Amino acid sequence: MKVTHKWTGNKVAANTDRLMMLAVERCAWKLEGEVKIALSRAGANSKDKQKGMYYNRDRSKWVEPSPVGTPPYTQTGLLKNSIAHIPLEGGMAQRVGPRDRLEYARRHELGDDNGYPARPYLGPTFTRLLPWMTLQLRKAARKGLS
Repeated sequence: MKVTHKWTGNKVAANTDRLMMLAVERCAWKLEGEVKIALSRAGANSKDKQKGMYYNRDRSKWVEPSPVGTPPYTQTGLLKNSIAHIPLEGGMAQRVGPRDRLEYARRHELGDDNGYPARPYLGPTFTRLLPWMTLQLRKAARKGLS
């Protein structure tokens, strides 16, 4: 009796890689979108110049800052519009964050040594989406290996 088996391991591996890359990109798109939503809240106009801060170049408009520990209010939209994802390692990883290297993006996320309090926007959104992203990656792996 002769038994033969056709090896399909390379096809399975290639299909799994493709599905995983699609899942990683889907997660990056979702994180990018949710971070932009977190950065979409506008600050209220402030009449009290002790509590408010300028946000336009001619210093004619004051707004109240967002509460410490919450995402910064949108004032000009530069930070929100700079959020993007960039594929790394052939697409198997993605970088999500400000693409323009805005000098204040890091200060908002982490705070600074000069007393500026952290107003994180990326970390909390990532933490909130982590269970969903994990599920997407598991589904892709299962589908690729089945």
